Amino acid sequence: GIYTGLAEDTRVELQHALPEAFLLTREMMQVDPLSDAPVWTVSVLPNEPLNGGAAGTNSLIASPDLGTLVHEMFHWWNGHTVGYAKDANWIHEGFTTYYEGKLLLQSGYWSESQLAEYLGRSYSQIPDALSPLNLPQASAAFLKRHSQDGYYQVYSGGASVAAWLDRELQQMGRSLDEIWPQLVRQTGLITTETFLEIVSDLYGSEIAAQCRSIVFGQQPIPAP
Repeated sequence: GIYTGLAEDTRVELQHALPEAFLLTREMMQVDPLSDAPVWTVSVLPNEPLNGGAAGTNSLIASPDLGTLVHEMFHWWNGHTVGYAKDANWIHEGFTTYYEGKLLLQSGYWSESQLAEYLGRSYSQIPDALSPLNLPQASAAFLKRHSQDGYYQVYSGGASVAAWLDRELQQMGRSLDEIWPQLVRQTGLITTETFLEIVSDLYGSEIAAQCRSIVFGQQPIPAP
């Protein structure tokens, strides 16, 4: 990667953490991210008054925050290698938000308590979190108008669904990680229905039906 204008301790941390996150994600996805370039790079501009950045495989990110960087790197697969229809932006952004925290846990940079705090904070940002939320509908609306409520519905709502689903699967001795190679193998854009079909094929119709009920707003998103 390329690190510009960073403090020495931050630069050292990123030079260790980002390759670790890359390798963990590549192992999980079972494929390199699609790229027209022979290398993958991250350029960090920490003094810019922005947060986040472009998530192509040569990313320009205006934040030295490790979570933001891991989020954008995860998009190299989830959003770039795997593409989504408008109604599935809750998977594109929301699941990436969840894996931002999960990868930091798996790589040893976060503790279980830090991940729990992160997920709790994300859940608390969902507008009317105790009310059912139609995530495909929110996804399509968010692409048309970038409101703050729409942002948290898609990002935090999707992250909370991912956290719930992963927790349910772990109780079955499974993991949400298993879904990524299946998504990578799909042709065309992933829709909400495509995702739910894969959940059913991998984990069974009962958990898929529960997921459908939550995703389409027939019941509230469970708290982490």
